[in-house]
Formats: sequence, C-alpha cells, structure tokens
Amino acid sequence: MGQDQKRIVLVERDKQLFVRIFENRVMSAAQIEAEFFSGVARQTFSARLLKLVYYGFLERKVVASHEAGDYPAYSITPRALEIVKARYPFRIVKEFCKSDSVEHDVELVNVRNRLRALRSVAAYYTENMLQACEDFSGADTLAAFRKQNTDVALEVRKSGKISVVGLEFERSEKIFDRYTKKLFSYYSDSRTAVVLYVCRSLAIQRVITRAEESIMGSNRPRCFYALLEDVLQPNEKCTFKNLKGDTITLD
Repeated sequence: MGQDQKRIVLVERDKQLFVRIFENRVMSAAQIEAEFFSGVARQTFSARLLKLVYYGFLERKVVASHEAGDYPAYSITPRALEIVKARYPFRIVKEFCKSDSVEHDVELVNVRNRLRALRSVAAYYTENMLQACEDFSGADTLAAFRKQNTDVALEVRKSGKISVVGLEFERSEKIFDRYTKKLFSYYSDSRTAVVLYVCRSLAIQRVITRAEESIMGSNRPRCFYALLEDVLQPNEKCTFKNLKGDTITLD
C-alpha cells in the first residue's frame, strides 16, 4: 500500500465525507453526491468514489430495494476511521464502521438533513456518535439515550432554553412486545422524558401507540409521533403529536 498511497491525495472534501459517513454509518451514492459533489460532473463524482473504494477508504454495497430499486451505498473502512479520529471533536473509542440495517440508516440520513435545516434543532447526535464517542458516556441526558441505543438525540432550542429529546425512526413493523419493552425502558428513566417517533407508515405508528398505551398508566405520554412523509416535506416546521393531542413543533 506504500506505493498506492502516493497515487491518491486526500482532499478536504474526502475527509469531510469520511466524517459524515462515520456519523451516519452509511450513505447512498445519491446522498453523497447531493451533499459533497453538487455541481460536479457525474463522471468525476463516480470516479472519485471508485478511487476511494480502490484505495481502501470506502466500502461499497449494492442495496436491493423493492421501493427505490437497487442503489449503491457506502460505509467507511478502519483506514478512513483513523482519519476521522484525528480530526473529530469527540474522542472515538469504538470502531463502528458499518451499518446493520442499511435501508433504515440511509432513510435516516434524509431525516437528519431535514431536521438539521430547522433553526430550533441546535444539535443532532446520531446513534453512532453516541455509541462510539466516550464524551457521551457520562450521567447526563445524552448518556441516557446512549444507554437506550436511541437512533438520534436532539438538542432542541425553545424560548432560549436547550432541551434534549430522543428520536426513533421506525421503518418496518416489529412485534408488539419489542415496542413495549423499549417504551418501558424510556418510561423507567426520568432523563428520557421526550421521545420523537418518525414512522414510515400509519400502521407502524398505530402499533407503537398501542404499546405506549399499554405501559404508560397514569403517566403523561412521553412519545410524540409523525409520519416519515410529513417529516420530509420541505416546510418551515415539523410537528409531532402525542396520545393526548399535545404537540412539539420543530421550526
């Protein structure tokens, strides 16, 4: 690889790409092109990704999707992770490079891009960030969502105050008991007072709300729900509603 290293020069865009893929676990080629290669010729973009794969910085996988058709997705390798570690603001202590659920994580990238564009979202911490970086292992609210393996923790700014809420993306329907177990763990921790659920379908949302009703008792609802299609709408705000009809609006 010594000679190979002389044949590729990593530019700042490459290093920023490694960081973003590390945070998301995986990104589709279309997502990478939109964020990092806007205005660049498709041939140039494709050639750069192929080169990063060839020299061992990226790993390519073709995802067979019934809805979207087959598409390529990319994760970083341990070699690229070393570059991320050297520049990342948090100390990475676990080497999480790959996604266990590629389609879920690719769609979650779209959710991230949508919510990060809203002014009230002050910070967005992915599960990979929470799990891989020791900075989030303390006794604060971020650590609580880290313990729960929550998909995302958000810092939300409202009326000059910052609060931390969790976000779960449910792409496919799970068995009822899995939801009740997860929700019970949220209700058992005072630090996880608000969890936003983004559901890919109304059927999935209904199963989760039934699970929440079965365990919440006399407690106030902790979960606020929205459908994926509504979250991804290019509006100036995004609204989540709980079982009592109360709402949380990100704008």
